[in-house]
Formats: sequence, structure tokens, C-alpha cells
Amino acid sequence: MSDNKFKLLRLASNASTLQEICQIAFELLGNPIFIEDRSSVKLAFTKNVKVDDPNWEADIVKGTKKPSMQNEMINEMKQNYKHSGENRMPVIADDNYMPYPRIIKAMYIHGMHVATLVCVGYFKPFSDEDIEIVEVLSNFIIIHFESEKYHLTTSEFAIDNFIIRLLNGEIFSKEAIREHIKILNWSSKSYNYVFDIFVASDHLSDEAELDYDLDRILEDFRSVPSSYAVIYDNHLVCISRTESKYPLSSGEEWPFDALLTKYHMRAGISAPLKNLSQLFTGYKQAQSMSNIASVLQNDGITYYPYDEFAFYHMMEVAEQRQGLREFCHQKILDLEAYDTEHNTDLVPTLHVYLESYRSISHTAEVMFIHRNTVSYRINKCFELLGTRIESGSELFSFTFSLRILEYYNKKKGKMPPF
Repeated sequence: MSDNKFKLLRLASNASTLQEICQIAFELLGNPIFIEDRSSVKLAFTKNVKVDDPNWEADIVKGTKKPSMQNEMINEMKQNYKHSGENRMPVIADDNYMPYPRIIKAMYIHGMHVATLVCVGYFKPFSDEDIEIVEVLSNFIIIHFESEKYHLTTSEFAIDNFIIRLLNGEIFSKEAIREHIKILNWSSKSYNYVFDIFVASDHLSDEAELDYDLDRILEDFRSVPSSYAVIYDNHLVCISRTESKYPLSSGEEWPFDALLTKYHMRAGISAPLKNLSQLFTGYKQAQSMSNIASVLQNDGITYYPYDEFAFYHMMEVAEQRQGLREFCHQKILDLEAYDTEHNTDLVPTLHVYLESYRSISHTAEVMFIHRNTVSYRINKCFELLGTRIESGSELFSFTFSLRILEYYNKKKGKMPPF
């Protein structure tokens, strides 16, 4: 083996992703490779090469080749995979259904066939050295399987890794998405929602008692109709389909209610998505809601829909550029300073009062104080603010500022006194 190939193999051994290995493999072998799981979902492949074969473009690059068109080829490939698995070595396949020869290496983890590495002889004939290089590369790839997000199923029908690639932000055609989700037998629904599901913070200390086994919980969530669940980045991510664009507003129950109660879990929810090509955006929205929920820690709230809590996401984005408190109305900051100096609770009282549609009784109920105490505090607020907050602009500006202070203080660990 040449010094250059030894150098490239060292680079492959230090590659940080499967995609990097695929790019280095092309320089080593002179032919492109791809890596697929048991359900033929392509996990990575050599990119930026011009291959004069429509099969490569349709099946590998775009993933749009229909399974019904591949049956005979798939059966032939299965025999080659089986041969490679039995010998635990790469094999060369060259038959009527494949216009180009292939080196096939079935990869095993804990004795189970979970994925396959395929090198296609588009540009040059194979050599004995190529067989050795494929064997070495497969060992590097197996290491990455356990460090990257892919779900190594032994099922030929699971689509976990396709969903994971969508969550990663990879782009597929609508045709490719339709072909893959046929496996789920999902009924036709108008909208998709992404749920990022997490254990409620007040139950984190009870994890041992809950026997918090994400794999076991995943199976429960997969039993829910019109939905699909995967483990992604050690989170439980569910996709739910519905006819309603605003299920919570229309009084519908989400399909996960019973399971969230059973496992003491909560969920960040994306805005409605028209199709799964938007899954990356939806997951980011749901994930941002999970992060916000961990800050707000509002008891009794199970779902954090993006449409309702996006305001807090905006705060997170704004805080990265500028201090949050700088967006607060100066009168509210002065009121906070008065609280600090005089050890009073005017800011939280005004916050609850405005959020309670100016109801003295509801404010008293929420804060567990007497109505007269609420009335005194609110009148003191009006006096210090120099207004009874009767205009819409004042109401918006003060409520906006109070929410910022609440969020800012909770992030800093200073919980409101009520």
C-alpha cells in the first residue's frame, strides 16, 4: 500500500463523521461509496462526484427510487449481504441487475447486521487492495455508529434513520418522503406536529424510582395512533398527525396525554407543519420550547406550544445579541428597584394582576394573599408608575417588560416570591 493511502487511512481513522469517511474513501478507492441501514436508508455517501448512472442519482443522491421497481435487485443484493455476513468479509457482487460491480461489506454490532457499506465500481476496476481498504473502513464506520445519532435497527422496515436525517436538516424531495413514510401506514392527515418530550423538572430527582428507560418508554409512545417516535440526541421526539391546525385551541386532547402523565413528562411542540420536509424547523421549534419550559418551570402546564410561547424564544435570540433587561420599560425597572429597596412585592403583584385581566380576586387567589392586600399594592403601583395603565400601548409595554423580568430572573435562579 502506498504512503499516500496510509496517510488517507490515518485521516479516515480520525474522521469525525460518517460523511467525512465517505469523502476520504473516494480518494482511497477511486470509486464512490455509500452506507445504508437495514431498511435501505442511506446514512452517508460520497458527494460532489459526477456519476453517469441514473440509479446513483435516483437511489443514492435523491432517494426517490421506488421499492417496487427494485424488488429483483433487492433480492439479489440480500444474497450478497448474506454472503458478506456469513464470511464477515467484503464480497464483490457483479450480476445482471447491477450494471456496475460493487464491493459489499455487511457490518455487525453485537452480532447483529445493522448496516452495509457499498463501494460501486464506476470509475476503475476493483483490486485485492480495495477489498482490504473496505474492510478497514468498515471498522472505522462501526465506531461512528455508536457516537452519531443513527438508530441501528435490525429491521428491514424501520424508517428511524430517515426521520433522523430529516431532523438533521438534510433535504429530500417530497416523492422520497412519501415513499419512505408508506411503511408507517399513516392515514392522510393535514398537519404534522413535532413533540420534544422531556421529564418534568420537579421529577428529575425521582428518576431512579421512575425507572427512566428511554428505550422502554419509546415503545409505549410508538403505540399511539397517527404518530411516530424516535430517540434523537437522547431526547424522545414524536411526530403527530392531525386534521386540526390548532388542536389545543379547538379543545382536542393530544394523543400523548396519558403517557405524559404516566411518566411525569412534558412536551415542547412545534407550530403546525404541512409536510415532513419541514421537520428540521419543527424540531428546532419544539426543542426551543423544551428549553424555555426548563426555565419557566410552570407547574400544571404539560404542553408548551410554539405558537403560544414563541415570545420566550424571541427573548433567547435577543439575549444573544443584547441584555434582556435593556428591552424593559424604565418605569418597570424603577418599580423593581423600589421592591428591592423596600422589600415589597409590587412587581410580581402587578404581573399577576395584568395577566389576570385586572381581576383583584383572581390575583389574590394566585398569590395566596388577601384581596385588600392586592388592592393596596396595585394602587401603590399606579402611584409609582404615574398611570392607571388604561391605554393599550401602556398595557402592552408593561406586560412585555414584566414577562422579560420574570424570564430573566428565573434564568438567573431568582424565582418570583409567589
